Amino acid sequence: MDHLHKAGIEIVSPNFMNQRQVNEIKFIPKITKETKPVGDEKLPEDIIFDKAIKADKIDDKVESLQKIDEEIKGLKSASKDAEDKEEIKNRIKMLEEQKEKINSIIADDKKKLDEEK
Repeated sequence: MDHLHKAGIEIVSPNFMNQRQVNEIKFIPKITKETKPVGDEKLPEDIIFDKAIKADKIDDKVESLQKIDEEIKGLKSASKDAEDKEEIKNRIKMLEEQKEKINSIIADDKKKLDEEK
């Protein structure tokens, strides 16, 4: 131990607590303003998840198109035997219009999604 002391190395107990005296000085850091990132930069994860969500919405619309097609087929087969053919024709016409709107929305959404890549 003498060699360590001669080398300037102090040996103390692990329970020793080094305390320094300070004169009523506060050691509280100053509050800094939070800086916002420059521009509208998104994290890559956010971009990927946004695209995945948009693609999922497109898939949902495609599924609704399939349901409309099934309903139209069912109505067409039911119209052969039904008494209220006019009402069924009107329903089919309305479903066809919905189908066209959904198709145009899907096309627009796919175009936007492709442009983001």
